Amino acid sequence: MRLHVICLMIPLVLSCGKPPEEADTSETTLQCDTLRVVCEIGELMGDSLYVFGDITSAEPVPEGVAVLDIHSCLISFFNDQGQYIRSFGGHGEGPGEFLLPIDFAVLSDGRIAVADLMGRKIDILSPEGELLNTLLTDEQILPYRMDAVSDSTFFVYYYSTKPFADQTNMGFQVELWDASGYRSEVWSCRDDYDGADFKFAPGYIQCCTGNGLIYLSLMNDPDFSVYHYSMSGAESLFISGEAVELPADSSDRGYDEPYAYVSFTINDLFVELESEALETRPQVGALGMDGEGRLWVKRGTADWEDWLLYSTTGELVSTGTIEGIPESGRLRYVINEHGAVAWAPYTENYPVLYLLAGE
Repeated sequence: MRLHVICLMIPLVLSCGKPPEEADTSETTLQCDTLRVVCEIGELMGDSLYVFGDITSAEPVPEGVAVLDIHSCLISFFNDQGQYIRSFGGHGEGPGEFLLPIDFAVLSDGRIAVADLMGRKIDILSPEGELLNTLLTDEQILPYRMDAVSDSTFFVYYYSTKPFADQTNMGFQVELWDASGYRSEVWSCRDDYDGADFKFAPGYIQCCTGNGLIYLSLMNDPDFSVYHYSMSGAESLFISGEAVELPADSSDRGYDEPYAYVSFTINDLFVELESEALETRPQVGALGMDGEGRLWVKRGTADWEDWLLYSTTGELVSTGTIEGIPESGRLRYVINEHGAVAWAPYTENYPVLYLLAGE
């Protein structure tokens, strides 16, 4: 199961796409905002508090950063100097323990929502890790991204299978939840599986929150576009521009796993899936909104750190770059009002989390 999870999650760290043509002409007059590595957390050997098995997710928080290690099933907190503060969780089925935690979201009031793939649940925990509530998902969901929207709400972007009679419905979903359970659907792309040959394309969606909104960039949109969704579910185009599509193949950096495979049995139906290979690179490689309310958009076609920054009204206000990360290949990023972090989820070296800050 862990290998299946890793295979399915690999496409999410792939970055691709090119900026709109109109942005190219105005960038020469814009300042460049630079994020640099100010601290590294992670050791090959030594104090076990700083040794990670696999970093699945990380999030800047007011006290520093929270890190989810899928190997130990622990969520650990560090300050902005990289010093250990506390951790909770662990592998098991007891209160506050997890079987296979995939992602988490820290709500504004300090509570933490943790998605457990094997447990088929989302646990709501106190800041100290005490179990407050368990939300059953009813089916096996594979979260690709979670993020807090307000004190009590968060979104979950996931892949799932749902049995209906002799068929199985499968696909990708973005939903709004709160501490009491499911609230509403934000976006969905699903299809039925009846046992015949079936290929599915992983979602390749980039998403983040900011200003009480959910921001999405969709792989199936041929343009360089980002949409935002309000709490009521209303959709609006935030930024858009002409895209330049570049072919994707297994020789591209970051595409070391062009296909993803998964098989499982649901009821009496055996499901064996093969993902479709990328034909063109996604236009947007990462999204995040900083403490000044600026949306950071990583240009997907670039193999280097190349970002565009937009104001709350969608105006291009700056370019951006990230320096000081020694890792090669694609990285995952989380940028929010508390700071910025990056890590390589499929590194050949030992896992390291990079804390980033501006000049």
